[in-house]
Amino acid sequence: SLGGRAAFACLEALSARGAPRGAVHAALIAGGAVTSRADRWAAAWRPLAAQLVNAHCAQDAALRLAYRSGHIASAAPAGVQAVASPVVHNVALRRDHSAAIASEGHGHYAELLPTILADALPV
Repeated sequence: SLGGRAAFACLEALSARGAPRGAVHAALIAGGAVTSRADRWAAAWRPLAAQLVNAHCAQDAALRLAYRSGHIASAAPAGVQAVASPVVHNVALRRDHSAAIASEGHGHYAELLPTILADALPV
């Protein structure tokens, strides 16, 4: 979640500094402790050549709790819900195995990277 937060902040900074489209090829934020505001994700997408991916798990209780403790008045973080933006490719991770990708929670995102990437960034 902190890695996702750092990557997201870098994308926002590049966008704010007017980085050209394609400065970064693509970005994947998995279990991100970042805002779910569509306007902020649209800004983070501007320097990308390809997709901006939000891999999220509604059952990620650790992320939900950690994010809420620092953002009392905020909506849930992007890491636990889809981002409502046409520039974001959302990949839902579920523990109940009802989806294409199953997640055991916050500590297992690294194991799921090949599957997430296959879904989000097909060759």
